Amino acid sequence: MSSREIRHASPANNRAVLQVATKAASDRARTTCPLCELESKPVFRLSHTTIYECRDPRCRLQFANPQLDDAELGRAYAALYYPAEDGGRVVLENATDFEVRKFLSAIENHVGSLRGARVLDFGCGNGVLLRIVSEMGTEAVGIEQSETAREHVANSGYGRAYADLGELKKMQPSAEFDFIMMCDAVEHLREPWVDLAGLRSVLAPRGRLFMTTPNTKSLRSRLSGASWDQRYNPTHFYYFHSQSLTKVVRRAGFGNVVELRPITEYRHHGLMRRALQHGLARFGLHGGLLFMASH
Repeated sequence: MSSREIRHASPANNRAVLQVATKAASDRARTTCPLCELESKPVFRLSHTTIYECRDPRCRLQFANPQLDDAELGRAYAALYYPAEDGGRVVLENATDFEVRKFLSAIENHVGSLRGARVLDFGCGNGVLLRIVSEMGTEAVGIEQSETAREHVANSGYGRAYADLGELKKMQPSAEFDFIMMCDAVEHLREPWVDLAGLRSVLAPRGRLFMTTPNTKSLRSRLSGASWDQRYNPTHFYYFHSQSLTKVVRRAGFGNVVELRPITEYRHHGLMRRALQHGLARFGLHGGLLFMASH
């Protein structure tokens, strides 16, 4: 409809036109990339959300819209990761002992021994990483949104977990860490560049951030599409590949961002599957990203 036609339309038609225009504007707002604020397109429609991808070839960030609200998210975490009742079934595991040790081994390949370091585990879950790095001789604390998980950490006696960065700063105003570790945590954050900027404020001048997250360009992701378990997890709000994760970390203010050689050894994998993982890594089809960043 042209502008002339709108001027001569009836009041009722004018209202209808305005409603359509308002809805279209609202739709565009909802599908704008939250990172670069450019147009995005729907790529997967799931039962709990729609996954969009930024159209900008320099970004291509995938994100869930809408996200679960706080109440829904709390229920999802309780049901999937942290059942409060004794004997409740855990649907999705926290990082396992094997996975955490592989992660820490990869870190030590770059920085040497962690002994004596101050470590912050962001998204520490039930505290597997806290336990292991404490055994390695570090001074470690965690941040974890689940009260059930924080209680587990406290009762285990191998660390302290805070609800968020604000609580940590309140309790330890001068806190500064040599290493901040995020093991499959960044994909759960509402605005990861905001949380990462906050974490950067407690990173020592020569400190380093290490993180892992699933890779949207992995072979499994490409073959599974909408049914990829990482996309179907309702507590995941973002889905990264190397380019989009680099953009997020730089947006948080980190000057040095490096993708490291991926971890290709997984629990229960035999020789053939390990060889396959090494082959996939050569073509960027590996399952998980491993990143390092510093000031």
